[in-house]
Amino acid sequence: MLEDPNTLTTWLKLAKCVEYTHQLSIAAPKLAVLVFYARIFPSRGYRITFGIIAGLVVLTFVSIVLTSTLLCRPFAFNWDKNILGGKCADSMAAYRFSTIPNLLTDLALLIAPLRAIYKLHVDLPVKIGLFVTFITGSMYVHSEYISHRYVC
Repeated sequence: MLEDPNTLTTWLKLAKCVEYTHQLSIAAPKLAVLVFYARIFPSRGYRITFGIIAGLVVLTFVSIVLTSTLLCRPFAFNWDKNILGGKCADSMAAYRFSTIPNLLTDLALLIAPLRAIYKLHVDLPVKIGLFVTFITGSMYVHSEYISHRYVC
């Protein structure tokens, strides 16, 4: 900062870009998993369920990006607090509340395939193995997201 005061401005601009790419990195894998589920479980009921969850994922993505964009007015006030008349809403509250819909869609992704696995006409050990596989994979992915979200 002492050598180049523009360093902080550049860092704040990059941090704003990271907010958008972070949200995209959350939504894109969820949508990919839903497409995968739709291919594995092709019945109409499951496709509707997966479509609703996909809609919620997209709605969450759009609402969080809009919130992040409209948090400070004018937009440049995000990195330049010397702009006269500039103001920001409570950014910490916005970031805290953005985790709620993300966690709900995570939970929906975790629960969605379980009913289909339960209805499969296979032996009990195979069902248990599939349950463990889906839940373990989901829990790992979601725990990585949750730990990153709350630590950073």
